[in-house]
Order: sequence, then C-alpha cells, then structure tokens
Amino acid sequence: MSQEPNAVAPFPGMVLAAVPILRDPNFYRSVVLVCDHNPEGTFGLVLNREMELEPGQILDELEGAYGVIRSGGPVQPNTLHYLHELGGRIEDTVSIVDGLWWGGDFESLKAEVAAPTSEGTIQFFLGYSGWGEGQLEQEIQEGSWAVATMRPEWLFGADPEGIWREVMLSLGGDWALMANYPDDPRLN
Repeated sequence: MSQEPNAVAPFPGMVLAAVPILRDPNFYRSVVLVCDHNPEGTFGLVLNREMELEPGQILDELEGAYGVIRSGGPVQPNTLHYLHELGGRIEDTVSIVDGLWWGGDFESLKAEVAAPTSEGTIQFFLGYSGWGEGQLEQEIQEGSWAVATMRPEWLFGADPEGIWREVMLSLGGDWALMANYPDDPRLN
C-alpha cells in the first residue's frame, strides 16, 4: 500500500503517528505531540508510552499528583516536562492547541497539584523527542510519520495504549487501514 508523503511543515500542535514500517524502538507505533518548532529544530513529547512511575516518585513536590509518568522520548530522560488543561492557572505556559498547554511556572504547578480539582488535567513526562534542523521535515517527507492536529482528548481521555490507533483512524483512508496492521504481519 503506498502512501503519499505528507507535505506539511512541523508546527506546535502537530501530532506525529509513526507508520508501522518505522521500526526504531524509540518510536515504534508512537504518537508524538510537537510542542515547539523553530529553525534550529523540533521538540516533542511521546503521548503513548507510560512508565511505571508516579509523579511523587520522581519529585517530592509532586506527591499526590494524579496519574503516572509517561516517557516523552529518548532525549535527556532525566528532565521533567508537563502538558495540562489549566491554561492561565499556571503562569508562563505555552498554548499548544485550544484546551492544551505546555510547561509553565513550577511553583504555580505545585499549587495546582495540591488542589483536588487538578485530577486528570496534568500529564507528566520524563525526557523528550528532538530533531535537528530539517531532520523532522525529511522524515515526514519520507513518509515515516502520519500527521494530524492534536485533540486534547487523545491525551486526557484515552487509554495510552489506544492513542496510536485513534490517531490513525482519525486520518481516514489508507492511514485508517494501517490502524489495524498487526505488530507482526507474519502472525496474521
């Protein structure tokens, strides 16, 4: 099945869904949210790789935070990043798409974590995914990634294991057919 290469330049809010032929273990069937793109490169977070860690296990200040940590990617796996639905309640955040923000002031974040109303509205990541100048554009052009625009429910309303399939189905056509590809076609 041939796919037309994506003719889209990276932008914040872009979702990259790895096509089944991308066998890099860091990105196999991964879904990456592009948070920043500039002439020097691209920064993103893998949305569908849960770790067996809770936020309080990595920082005492996050004790009581809801959920588990996800692996944001293979670059600097000891750095903490977060996406949230809290908008202006956390200072200095970056809007990614309507209803989803990235980062912000850590002191504001700690206050929100302590509030019982923050449950399910913050997702933490260790590490990130990064591409140098022109690298991601080339991978998109080669057809390694299917591209979509982020929907916050893919992060906060979905089972992480099912996000890749949801994104592929949302794209329709041949992409949707790929959503049903078995991990190992020989076992089909």
